[in-house]
Amino acid sequence: TSQAVVGVVSLIYDHHRRGLTDKLIEIQHDSSDVKILATLHIHLDHDNCLEIISVSGLSSDIKKFYSHLKSVKGLKHVSLTPATRGKNIL
Repeated sequence: TSQAVVGVVSLIYDHHRRGLTDKLIEIQHDSSDVKILATLHIHLDHDNCLEIISVSGLSSDIKKFYSHLKSVKGLKHVSLTPATRGKNIL
């Protein structure tokens, strides 16, 4: 069974890559099953950005959200760090 959990998705990408930022925003806006609690966008250097997305929802939905983001072409790094809401973990 899927449990309610929280997690953090981290992305590193070249923000100059055409259409990539728009695609990432589209996925976040279309993910109605996952609650996006906050995002943090960090400029690492002239080309590279780190985006941190804090999420809440059912573990199965968060895993689908992560997989959808991970399938986007052009990302240099994608990771999911699961966390507990006090008792359940992804």
